[in-house]
Amino acid sequence: MAKAAFVDGWYTFISNGRKPARRSLASYERSKERARQWHIDHPERTRIHKSNYKKRHLWDAYGLTPQNYADLLQSQGGVCAVCGNDDPRFRLSVDHDHATGRVRGLLCNTCNRAMGLFGDDSVRLRRAIAYLGGLP
Repeated sequence: MAKAAFVDGWYTFISNGRKPARRSLASYERSKERARQWHIDHPERTRIHKSNYKKRHLWDAYGLTPQNYADLLQSQGGVCAVCGNDDPRFRLSVDHDHATGRVRGLLCNTCNRAMGLFGDDSVRLRRAIAYLGGLP
């Protein structure tokens, strides 16, 4: 993945340890505009690309096929495993143990972020629950 830094009116790209490439801000903006326009002109190919990316990500990150995801979603009743959110506008995130890589379930974005912010630490979560329970 290329990293970009904007310095003195130039974007410098460093990709996979190769020699840095420099492009002007105007060139960078034109390139972004061409890409944006391509996606507008080719909505079907963009949709297919996004679909394929999601499938690849499920497999690469969690070892799940789309069918595994669907089975997990069905086993949870189609809702977030923590809060029960069933908002159809949002796809549930795969929650996994960062130490072992084991998939635990599917969470809404809010619950998934909360777990991450608590560092997947059950002691901290219990303390937070006790704290909330002690509020008037």
